[in-house]
Amino acid sequence: ASTSLFAEPDWSASEELVTKSYKELGDLGTVATHVLAGAAPENSLSLSQVYQQLWDLAKDKGEGSQQRKLEGLVTLLKQLDAISAKFVIRIV
Repeated sequence: ASTSLFAEPDWSASEELVTKSYKELGDLGTVATHVLAGAAPENSLSLSQVYQQLWDLAKDKGEGSQQRKLEGLVTLLKQLDAISAKFVIRIV
C-alpha cells in the first residue's frame, strides 16, 4: 500500500514541497489545505465515519502499528476535502 498522498511511487519531491511549505506556513493543517486544494476526495465521509476511522487509528497498537497508522491516516486524508483534511491534521 502506498503511503503517498501524491500517487507517486517516489514522492521525495512532493515530500520536499510539504517540508518547504511547512517551514513557510508553520501549520501542517494549512499545508494540507494547499497540497490537497483542487483534489477531489475519493469518498464523502460523514463526521461519525471520520471519528470512527480516527478512533480505530488511535486504538491500533503492537508491532507494525506505526506503519498501519500512517497508512490509515493517508487513506483517511484521501477521502476528505482540503478543509476537512486541514482539521484532521490538526487533530492528529
